[in-house]
Amino acid sequence: MSHLSYIPCLGLGIDTLSRPPPVMPPLPRRPPLHRRIRPVPPPVRTNSTFVPGGLGIDTLSRPPPVMPPLPRRPPLHRRIRPVPPPVRTNSTGAAKDANATIESATGDYQELQAVVGTGRRHNENEENDSGSDAIDDSDLFANEEFVEYEEVLERCGYAELMNLLYEKNNEWRKRKINIAITGQSGTGKSSLINALRGLKDDEPGAAKTGCVETTVKPTPYIHPENDNLVLWDLPGIGTPNFPKESYLEKARFIEHDFIILVSSSRYTTNDTWLAEQIIYRFPDANLFFVRTKIDDDLRNKSKGRKVPLTDEENEITCMEIKQNCRDNLVQANIRNPHIFMVNNHETDKFEFGKFVNMLLLKVSFLKRDALVLSITSFTKDVVAAKVKICQERIGKVSKVAAIAAIHSRQINKRYQDTILKEEVLLYTRQLGIDAESLEIVAQRFKKDREEIYTALNSTTHVILRNFEQHYAQYDKVVPSKWHGLPLFGRRVELKAYQKQCISFLQSLLNTCVKENNTLQTKIAIWSLISRD
Repeated sequence: MSHLSYIPCLGLGIDTLSRPPPVMPPLPRRPPLHRRIRPVPPPVRTNSTFVPGGLGIDTLSRPPPVMPPLPRRPPLHRRIRPVPPPVRTNSTGAAKDANATIESATGDYQELQAVVGTGRRHNENEENDSGSDAIDDSDLFANEEFVEYEEVLERCGYAELMNLLYEKNNEWRKRKINIAITGQSGTGKSSLINALRGLKDDEPGAAKTGCVETTVKPTPYIHPENDNLVLWDLPGIGTPNFPKESYLEKARFIEHDFIILVSSSRYTTNDTWLAEQIIYRFPDANLFFVRTKIDDDLRNKSKGRKVPLTDEENEITCMEIKQNCRDNLVQANIRNPHIFMVNNHETDKFEFGKFVNMLLLKVSFLKRDALVLSITSFTKDVVAAKVKICQERIGKVSKVAAIAAIHSRQINKRYQDTILKEEVLLYTRQLGIDAESLEIVAQRFKKDREEIYTALNSTTHVILRNFEQHYAQYDKVVPSKWHGLPLFGRRVELKAYQKQCISFLQSLLNTCVKENNTLQTKIAIWSLISRD
């Protein structure tokens, strides 16, 4: 059989068919999409002028007209239309402006009420209501707190739980504050310490005063309201027991929160040297300069005059004394010294209030509450700070009183009355309307204490005398079947008592703020009368 390729159906034996089939060239591939798009003809330039689309038209070869720039918008301060100044049409408008100025100057009480908060203020027609709709939920028992207190109550008992809550609400008493007061003998260091502690020089526990050096070693004086607020009376620099060479080491300034350098005249070379060393060695120290006995300087200047100094002349004299002290310190390379002009025996005059405000401003955050609640000055800023802290305490104290109310109801007692009364007494002491503070005011202005109560239209002292009867008007929580449910019922009962206590404390704090404002106004009026 010859070597022939087999072709189906035909059976042809052709040699040529034995060759392999020719390789067909591949079909041409379609170009990619971007190549299939007909390109735009390039622009044609005629006479160096761009003509779109390649049109060679002479008219298009001209450059396009230059459009003027759009006007820029004026700056923002020019776009705002200024408010026209008020137009005075007659003297009535001036009178109204004067009245508005008086109202703004006497608006401290409204500002304090804003600090207290409008959300909790009672309606006069609903002051005996529990006030649940006006109470911030953040002041009420949280679930975690409730569980924690229940565990302590079950494990340790009621007394231990109350001790725990008391310590928690009075942590400010644990903050240690040390204030160092130094200066030459006879400058009024001891009197300044007594003024900061709210004591007169002849009261029990007051720092000993005198014209000669009465301090031979660092002497601590504890504040009556806070055992952890200590004012240190340091011997003057250059005394036998405290020579200049070892003064910084013995004074131990690094342990104090404030250093107060006192002078009753020009600051001496020793004073400026000490200030320089404190700033150099303790750059973070709170160093203040207090110029005392300003009233003596004004009195001595008036003695040599035929006509007494006016209030304006007194103010100018004080500024001259202060500028002299500043120049004296600046010459000793002490930059931006904090200088305060004070009268230790009349703290409502001169710059004693500014001095106290600066202490509050510079004290650390953790110690601020302790200093605010311990200080006895009643400047606007101090009173506002005291009210704010008292406001923040309401939620905490109400929790303690609510627990006491539930426990005491089981044994037919009223322990919550004692807790709430102590808190109200704290309000009166902090705002200077307690019996002891008002007695000092009465002695100063030669008035009877009952006369002071009448002038204040005081209701707090009446409430404190009949506290149980007054609180009974708020005590409206009645036993309910829901209170018997385990856990849930106790939680409902606690919140009901707490809302009641919050409502009561809020009402009393508002009253104390109002009486403090009235007292400060009366003191200002009585001071003017006594001066005349």
